[in-house]
Amino acid sequence: MSKHTHKREAPELLLQNAGLKKTKARLAILTYLQEHPTPHSPEDISRALVNNTDTSTIYRSLETLESCRILTRIDFKKGRAYYEIVDPDHHHHHITCTDCGMIEDVPVCDVEMLIKKALSKTKTFDSIHTHTLEFFGHCSRCKNN
Repeated sequence: MSKHTHKREAPELLLQNAGLKKTKARLAILTYLQEHPTPHSPEDISRALVNNTDTSTIYRSLETLESCRILTRIDFKKGRAYYEIVDPDHHHHHITCTDCGMIEDVPVCDVEMLIKKALSKTKTFDSIHTHTLEFFGHCSRCKNN
């Protein structure tokens, strides 16, 4: 999985800008995700923060942070959600190897064209406010095995 070197706002500032309280759990989750800049499941986060907060608090915090658009939820078709911090300066999607599970960022998205086309095909929607797009295939290592 690729790592990013771009700057991110401090967890305290992310919460403040969203109008959220700076709870211990929220700060711990955001700090963890910034220090490990790849998508993580709630279970991954819970294991990493085992001494800091209980699992139900982690799930509630993840939902709150997602609803405030601090985190984005990603579906890798593994039976659970994954989360990463939204970075408006680094919009990307992911490609996942269906054999080994390796995930790589794909920094391309012609979202304006896709939105325009989607809206031209619908009879009941007049706007789109967000989207997800994930790719699945075989990495070169698995393809050659």
